[in-house]
Amino acid sequence: MAGKAIQQDRYRLAGTYERLRRGLLESRDDGRLEKPLSYWVLPTDRRLPIAFLDRSLRDLLSRPLDELMSTPGVGQKKILGFFDLLRRATRPSEADRPFGLGLSDLPTNQRAVHFDAAAVSEAVWSTWSETVRQSGLEEEKLGRVAPSLQALPTVIWHARLGEYAELSLAEIRRLRTHGEKRIHAILEVFCVVHEAVSTAALHENLDVSLTPRFVPVVNRWLTDLVWEPTLPPVEALHRLLVGPMVGQLRIDLGDQVACL
Repeated sequence: MAGKAIQQDRYRLAGTYERLRRGLLESRDDGRLEKPLSYWVLPTDRRLPIAFLDRSLRDLLSRPLDELMSTPGVGQKKILGFFDLLRRATRPSEADRPFGLGLSDLPTNQRAVHFDAAAVSEAVWSTWSETVRQSGLEEEKLGRVAPSLQALPTVIWHARLGEYAELSLAEIRRLRTHGEKRIHAILEVFCVVHEAVSTAALHENLDVSLTPRFVPVVNRWLTDLVWEPTLPPVEALHRLLVGPMVGQLRIDLGDQVACL
């Protein structure tokens, strides 16, 4: 009975592998097959087939399941982890919104809690970096487009997006002074930028400018004010100029500074 159960498990594994293998090999050639398996690994992953991580999908999928399972250190649990990574590789579109609910859908004070840096793979990071490059945002400073300065270390407020967009996620993790807190903040900035740019409906004659939401409203009011023959009332100054600026201070520096 035990031998029959083992044989049935082997049939199920072989069937799963062939479905995943066929789906990937028959998909459009977008460079996925040349990526190493580690491209789809998340920091929270367990039971990873370490011996496979540096090998390309094309190389791995050219091997029969029996050969893969005979690799030293690769048993049934590691093969199941291998299948999980193959499933991710078949769904590249999930890189756009890996967290389900987008950060832009949340109130600002909830975004830092909701964002999960551990859910960012090399595939997701590559998508975000490509968005920055294609949109010409390499020269933008992290502090200028961060959802809040509270979570962003002051030493990287003036770092350019391009400094990180040219690196892989693994290379960023190896940078000196870049612990989990700093990497979390950087990833959140790139996520917000990607969501803002990739969801914008662009016309060929229009461009996207990333700026705090209150700035265009204040700018239009000040522009109209120039043509007025009299100064605005104090109430209007508080409501249309001071209020939005204090609101941004609350987002960036917290209630205590805003109240001050």
